Amino acid sequence: MAIGTSAYHNIVTVALPAPLSLQVSPMYPVFSNTPDIQNSDALLNYALGGSALPPVTRVGDFYVMHFIQSSGVAGIIYGAEWSPNFLPGSWKPMADTGLGNDHVFSLPATDLPRVFMRLRVTKP
Repeated sequence: MAIGTSAYHNIVTVALPAPLSLQVSPMYPVFSNTPDIQNSDALLNYALGGSALPPVTRVGDFYVMHFIQSSGVAGIIYGAEWSPNFLPGSWKPMADTGLGNDHVFSLPATDLPRVFMRLRVTKP
């Protein structure tokens, strides 16, 4: 994480490498409606109930990001996206297949050399 007027703010969690041609699957959060880093930090801390970022794990033939929303957290919209190359315009949405406060985002593990995942946290 970097701090400054021109710094980019990213938090990265790296999953275990997949076998064969797959490498690592980093995940970092994206904030919406947060004009500065102090608000971003506070929003992320609130959205995750003070917990660490959920890890991305390999489950069978899928990369999975799974977490349970804390009981005191309300008014947050969670989303996730993936990209094969981390470039602007390459991000594709991922469906939340969990129920209620149980959030599950998964992506088939393919033969792409790298897969990047990010958590989107929005407070409307």
